Amino acid sequence: MANLPILQFKGAQRPPLTIVGSHLGSGSVSFTNVKKRSFGDDESPPNSSQPAKAKFDRIVEELKVIVQRVLGGQPLQRSYSSIYKDVELVLMFKHSEQGRLADWVIKSIDDHFDASEVNTFRGIFEREIDDPYVLARAFLETERKWSEKVNLIRRLFLVLDRAYLFQHPKKKDILTHNCELFMSRLFKDDFNGNISAFGETLIKLCEQTCYYPNRTKDVEFEKTARDLCFFLKIMNGIVNFSFDSLFQKLTIVNYTKLQHIWLEDEKSYLLNVMGALDTEHSFLTSIGFEPDFVMTTIRKLQWLLIFSDLTDVLYPSIPTLIEPENHQHWKSLLEVSTISQSYYGVDSMKGILHGWRKYVADEADTVITECKSSASPVIPRLVLLWNKLNDICFIYDEPDQLTFEVRGSMSKVILQKQHNRFVLLQLSKFCETILKLSADNEEQFDKSLLDALVVFKLISNKNEFLLIYERDVSRRFLLGRNFNLQAEKKLFTAIFNLLGDGSETTNLTNMFRDIETSVSRYSDIHLNASPSVQFNALVLEGNYWPEMPKQGANAIIPAILSEMLGEFTAKYVCESDKYKFHVLDWSNYTFHLLTIRVRFKSGTKELTLTLVQAIVLMLFEDLNVLDLEDIANKTQLEERLLNRVVSSLSSDRYPILHVNGSMISFNESFFDKSSKIRIPLGREKEVLTKDEATRKIARSRTSEIRAALVRVMKAESVLTYPELLGKTTEILKVPASVQDLKVQIDHLITAEFFRRGKEDNTLHYIP
Repeated sequence: MANLPILQFKGAQRPPLTIVGSHLGSGSVSFTNVKKRSFGDDESPPNSSQPAKAKFDRIVEELKVIVQRVLGGQPLQRSYSSIYKDVELVLMFKHSEQGRLADWVIKSIDDHFDASEVNTFRGIFEREIDDPYVLARAFLETERKWSEKVNLIRRLFLVLDRAYLFQHPKKKDILTHNCELFMSRLFKDDFNGNISAFGETLIKLCEQTCYYPNRTKDVEFEKTARDLCFFLKIMNGIVNFSFDSLFQKLTIVNYTKLQHIWLEDEKSYLLNVMGALDTEHSFLTSIGFEPDFVMTTIRKLQWLLIFSDLTDVLYPSIPTLIEPENHQHWKSLLEVSTISQSYYGVDSMKGILHGWRKYVADEADTVITECKSSASPVIPRLVLLWNKLNDICFIYDEPDQLTFEVRGSMSKVILQKQHNRFVLLQLSKFCETILKLSADNEEQFDKSLLDALVVFKLISNKNEFLLIYERDVSRRFLLGRNFNLQAEKKLFTAIFNLLGDGSETTNLTNMFRDIETSVSRYSDIHLNASPSVQFNALVLEGNYWPEMPKQGANAIIPAILSEMLGEFTAKYVCESDKYKFHVLDWSNYTFHLLTIRVRFKSGTKELTLTLVQAIVLMLFEDLNVLDLEDIANKTQLEERLLNRVVSSLSSDRYPILHVNGSMISFNESFFDKSSKIRIPLGREKEVLTKDEATRKIARSRTSEIRAALVRVMKAESVLTYPELLGKTTEILKVPASVQDLKVQIDHLITAEFFRRGKEDNTLHYIP
């Protein structure tokens, strides 16, 4: 039969017997499950004859021998059942005899403990052993052996223990008495009742074995610490020495030491803390502490290790906490932070959001800076960061505050002056790249479109991106570079759905209207001037389109082309009354495309050219050789544009013309496998177009700054110079330096929107 620990029997279930008579009565105690027996051969009462008394005395002596054998660790030499019967017979004798036997059993335990066990226990801590776990195991093993002896006595005398000692108002049952014995002889001081030196040593041992880094090294170490704490906790239930509060103080002391060690590695600090607190919670629960005590201890540790200095410890730890394998700790930290107000009177979620905001901003800044320095695409990296950060937010059940910080922080970084222009241009380039994919892979296009919209949503100054996007749409459409109307419209519709119908999208709305109208109404127009020519016109309303450089505006075009343009103009004006006053400007000759058939020795080729290229090439219809000066005189093209045209027609890939000094000749021997060839005009840098876009952005930014300044002053009436700068910066959605603001303030003073006060540092709004 397994021996049970000495302390497990507090509050144990009573054996299956019912006490009929009280032990305070004059007669013997009767049990419903114990059959009355006599000590003699006759049926007389057990106390009515001398032989019965002699037999009783013999039984008592035998029971005393049994107790001594148990305490001495010797074999019983009798069966348990025979001993049980003898104990039952004693209980059927006089009540005073029951008391004497019980007192003798208790005294025997006391005497043996004093004579042998006290020195054994004390000797454990007199050894020269530094390892607390060795000492703890030695103590627990000694306690186990003594516990087995007392438990065996208790089982053998169970009826006496339950029916007499347990019921007695002034006596203690065997196990309770043994706990008090341990406390009085070893744990408590005999003189003043305080904890003895032995007790202090035992508590110190408890502190050492429970020290988190030591305890978690090995499963056996953890078991040893738990068993020792369990022992002390049970002892505290018998003789209260405030073990719970004492253990809590020791735990806090231990973690205070650990805090200084963990802070040496800031990146892993909170990860170490969260992991340790989870383990500590399980450890305290396994010891048997009440749930309220466990939570109180954990709350105190959370305040000590996390919330008392959250601002400093959070930010360095975030990268480690949000790693996939640590997501549960990140979630736990967020959950605890949301209820910190009720426990600590501090809204720790604000500190969490502050650290998260800073982390997101730094990550976004790093991504953009790295892409700028390496000249690599930034949009995929930003989308990857966005998705990663939002996935981390949704680990928590209430992610709204975290996702708000992600959007806000990334937007502010993108808006910074050193990053803004780069991101806008990169988004424009990304859109052009995905448009190229639209014809081949619609699924990939849709996915990339969503990525583009992610970054577009993060841009605060969307109007500045739209200026760039308008320029790109115009360039792609007019130059025929990768223009896919369906894909372009899909991209614009996605942007329009985000912004709505407003001033920001007016230009683009009308640009796509012009494109669709031109495609549907002015494609394949029949003209009398040249019935064999397939004429397609693009009628674009200049107010909505980016300003285009009019190179070659004074060029002399062939008569047949001039007649065709004139005939279409007449048809257009007559089409509707509202078109009567429209003026069609055909002077953007570098954007007009023509397809003409040219005969070579190798056969006829269809060449697609710009109008200025066609003007030059058609000069060779009658002459094979022309001087460059003659070409300039006949076309009236400026030198820069003419050189560009000649270079495009005499390139290594398409040598339609031969250049020999100033003499230009037609190459009849030109050969190419294709029957249809498009000859690009050449990739001259679009300096004028880009400069115009930059000027538009600058004008837009200036208008926003002025409007913001006026709004602030109108609301406040009077402000100091620094106050106006601060309040305006808070509401601006475009990047602006202090110098930019000062320039616009001076302008508004000159324009009499503001005036300076008598004190030079104040400004007054003029209604």
